[in-house]
Amino acid sequence: METSLLSLLLWATSYLQPESSSDIFGASLGWSFRHHQSRAVSHMEQLVYIALLGALGCLCRYFLSGFVYQIFGTSFPYGTLAVNLIGAFLIGLIMEFSVRSAAIPPTLRFAVTIGFLGGLTTFSTFSFETFRLLEDGALLIAFVNVLVSVVACLTCTWVGIMVARAL
Repeated sequence: METSLLSLLLWATSYLQPESSSDIFGASLGWSFRHHQSRAVSHMEQLVYIALLGALGCLCRYFLSGFVYQIFGTSFPYGTLAVNLIGAFLIGLIMEFSVRSAAIPPTLRFAVTIGFLGGLTTFSTFSFETFRLLEDGALLIAFVNVLVSVVACLTCTWVGIMVARAL
């Protein structure tokens, strides 16, 4: 399944061309999309490619967090923490490696960081689960969730950056 997801992701990202390589996250939203035969891609096709990449990340989040909850239970938001830690590591690794190397083209970097990792990670779920813990009076667990999530995600991002620098 990993190979087919990667193949699909690479196929979809082969259509993406950012307008500026200095815009590392595509924040200007100045995307141009090109087909292999250099025909312009319609606005609807642009939306489909963006949705596809986000959908892959969302599906991975769904299955990965569910798997983690099956193993560790639901007394703590382990599934959300797991996907956010993985996403934090991967964004550190991908961004640092791609800035230092031409091995990851900007189109793939944008697609993976904005689309896939945007779908994989979830701040809104973290916020909701923490709010529910507070509402239920589980103040210590809510505090631990906030502390561990923030510190561990920053640490994972740093580890990803260090790994990329070592490559």
